[in-house]
Amino acid sequence: MASKPGRYRVPGTKATWEKVRANNGAPGVDAIGIGLFAEQLRDNLYKLWNRMSSGSYFPGPVRGVEIPKDHGEGVRLPGRD
Repeated sequence: MASKPGRYRVPGTKATWEKVRANNGAPGVDAIGIGLFAEQLRDNLYKLWNRMSSGSYFPGPVRGVEIPKDHGEGVRLPGRD
């Protein structure tokens, strides 16, 4: 993998992957889990880095997880008002 001018660097992309893997990151809305992503890790990281550094990466929707509110009435979705 090479280095492109811009904000994103290959080592940063790999470091982020290591954090997700260490945290046992859950599959997203695309249903691609850690194991499946790791099977083609080099290609997947390169594609991701290339899209981010060229400005053509647009993340998809996040998977909503309902969390019960502290006072017991209702739920909230993290990251939403």
